Amino acid sequence: MSTKSIRILLVDDHALFRQGLKFLLHSQPSYQVLAELGSLDQVLPCLQEQSFDLMILDYHMPVGESSAILAYCKQ
Repeated sequence: MSTKSIRILLVDDHALFRQGLKFLLHSQPSYQVLAELGSLDQVLPCLQEQSFDLMILDYHMPVGESSAILAYCKQ
C-alpha cells in the first residue's frame, strides 16, 4: 500500500529556521518539501508554477503582506 506524499512550501525570511524546519519535515516519509522561499515576492510565482498541499508561511515577514498571499490561496 503506497501513501501519497504531502507536498509542502516553506516561506520564512530566516534561512536557519527554514533549514531546521525542512530537516524536521524530511524525517517524516510522508512529507516532501518542494520549495523553500525567503521572501513574499517569490510566493505567487511559485504557487502559479506548482501545486502544494500545505504552505507553512511566516505571517510577519519584513517586506510585503502575508495576508495578500492568504487571500490568493482562498481563491
